[in-house]
Amino acid sequence: MLDALGFSWDPLAEKWERNFALLEQFKEREGHGNAPQSHEEDGEKLGKWVGKQRQFYKTGKLDESYQRRLENLGVSWDPFADQWESNFALLEQFKEREGHVNVPQSHEEDGVGLGLWVANQRARGQLDEERQHRLETIGLCWNPLADQWERTFVLLQQYKEREGNCNVIDSHEEDGVKLGEWLSRQRQLYKKGKIDESYQQRLENLGVSWDPLAEQWERN
Repeated sequence: MLDALGFSWDPLAEKWERNFALLEQFKEREGHGNAPQSHEEDGEKLGKWVGKQRQFYKTGKLDESYQRRLENLGVSWDPFADQWESNFALLEQFKEREGHVNVPQSHEEDGVGLGLWVANQRARGQLDEERQHRLETIGLCWNPLADQWERTFVLLQQYKEREGNCNVIDSHEEDGVKLGEWLSRQRQLYKKGKIDESYQQRLENLGVSWDPLAEQWERN
């Protein structure tokens, strides 16, 4: 009689099956089984349900048959870690093509905001040590502006060694870098009181004049 009335002998199992069917529907449409936490499918909070399955998996409480079915559907037990690995692979792809990992912040790689991801890695002080090491190994610098300054300073040293002075004209390029424009920017920062003191000291020690026209006038 209860069967005839549609009585459920295991409502939790039936609920699981309904949500799994919704997840199959989600994957067929989206191409993956990692429903976002806030996602609802046909009025059901599918994202939260997937999140609960992950919690059960991590605590060892997920039924093995459920686990296999979810894995076969492509559910990731740690989507953030998987996403990190996917983005790291895109960074490797970018480096192989461009020869460096200085990704512009607006750059997208295969439809992914790789530049923004790289910027986020630099901004996270609590980045996992292993990930930090892998990023450093591939050539990522944590302060690209500082690294760029150092590279250009080396070019200025190279220029002085050859020319005997640091009087670089604005249009001069050194090894493809606009050294003259860079030195002009350092002078502008100095005049505004915005240049780093250590940078100022190093440039002065190298013989940079902050007002070369005035010094030329005085000599004349």
